[in-house]
Amino acid sequence: MDRRQFLTVASGVGALGILYSGLKTDNIKYEVELTESDNVLYIPPMLNDPFSDFYSLPTLTINNKTHSFFHNIVSSSIGLSSSQHQLNYLGPTIKVKRGDVVKLSIKNQTNEVTMNHWHGLHIPGSVDGSPHQLINPGESWNTTLHIQQEAATCWYHPLGYELGIQQMYLGYAGLMIVEDESNKSLNMPVTYGLDDIPLIVQDKNFDSEGKEIFNLNTRYRGNTLVINGTVKPYISVSPGWVRFRIVNATQSRILDFSFTNDSIFYQIATDGGMLNAPIAIKKVRVAPGQRCELMLLIEEKQQNIAINIVDSFWNDLSVLALKVLVEDVACTDTVLPNSLRQNSLNVNFNLVDTLPIVKKISTDEVETAKKNILEKTIFNMNEIESAVVRDKDEVWEVEVKGNYTFHIYGTSFLVVSINGIPPESCGWLDTITIGGRGNELHKMKILISFNTTTYRHGVNQFQAAYNPTNLKYHVPYLYQLVSMDEQGVSKIGQFSVIEQT
Repeated sequence: MDRRQFLTVASGVGALGILYSGLKTDNIKYEVELTESDNVLYIPPMLNDPFSDFYSLPTLTINNKTHSFFHNIVSSSIGLSSSQHQLNYLGPTIKVKRGDVVKLSIKNQTNEVTMNHWHGLHIPGSVDGSPHQLINPGESWNTTLHIQQEAATCWYHPLGYELGIQQMYLGYAGLMIVEDESNKSLNMPVTYGLDDIPLIVQDKNFDSEGKEIFNLNTRYRGNTLVINGTVKPYISVSPGWVRFRIVNATQSRILDFSFTNDSIFYQIATDGGMLNAPIAIKKVRVAPGQRCELMLLIEEKQQNIAINIVDSFWNDLSVLALKVLVEDVACTDTVLPNSLRQNSLNVNFNLVDTLPIVKKISTDEVETAKKNILEKTIFNMNEIESAVVRDKDEVWEVEVKGNYTFHIYGTSFLVVSINGIPPESCGWLDTITIGGRGNELHKMKILISFNTTTYRHGVNQFQAAYNPTNLKYHVPYLYQLVSMDEQGVSKIGQFSVIEQT
């Protein structure tokens, strides 16, 4: 069936005043001042080709490097460099346009095997990056990305499994921005690094000398937050609207973001694209792997402000994470639109509820595995569980006991309900947290569809369609249920996407 049958579409309306009206600020003011230990926020350089739609980007080379989180104290790190930029930590921000065909090569110059997942991109399984597409030391992975989705903030990183966890911790990660003509016409902040600010948030542990430490044998949780590899960062901005693109790149922290002085700000986007309209809020929650876009109005001659980050799951971290200094210059000429989409996006819940559940993902195997805690992740990479028909809307159910982050490759989904309750707002997601502490059962329904397949390059497509669980014909998509609990067990499953036979 056509996706439009399950979505109600309405023209955008100026709902901002309604959304804003219920929020009040108090009179408590927090003074934000620089100290000697504060550091300028590092902004990763950008790789893009704004004037072409079929092009090659410079090769990204993964290197073992060193990075100083503290002055004159060197830690081991991973950087992704190109002919344009030599980086000791993180990779460049890659910016692409809807409709682009981008050729890109990733070369592994480390001494460990890795892989690269394009988290949030709607691309075929053959190029999405998985354990079936490992990049061995000294080898390169050549790929072509056909960008066919709406504007969104995505990112790239190794799989959060075994060595990939440590590689991401050491700096193997980068932002990927997709833009489209509709989003560009809104006149929102787009000047990268000035009023369009990337924030890749990680948690770290350091020894008594200030060197970064990591233990792969324990579920990881750091006690120090860094943003873009910067400890105690600050950034200077001009008055006007400022846009923040947030990536929660921690392993197991659900983070609440707010601004000092109880400031009101606006969420404009989720993982997969724009919301219908800006939502005025004082706090936003971001799960590991999730992205969100926020906008904040900086007034002329306004006092400095800061972003607070609080761990809402472990409740063991609360920090003034980024100081925002207000410059005494002219305002930037950008706006916060009343409507963010040409066509509003809403789930027709009554119609969705009539659909059968096509795929059920549960933690039944996880409960059994907890009896043998030697394995932290259940994953059979030689098994494709099931097949999905391309461009067909389906309702899936995710059922868990405990607290999990759920991520799915190759598409975005809409939440229909969590424990029978519809979401407060409607936005495209590919990552979400579900569950809670204890042994209570939690259920989430999602509406999902895929516009690409998992066929391997060069295979007979008819044979691939008639052999949907055969790895000879498919590079399957993955879903991940990542446990947030200390002794939790995670689960990774695989599925294929085929053309209608």
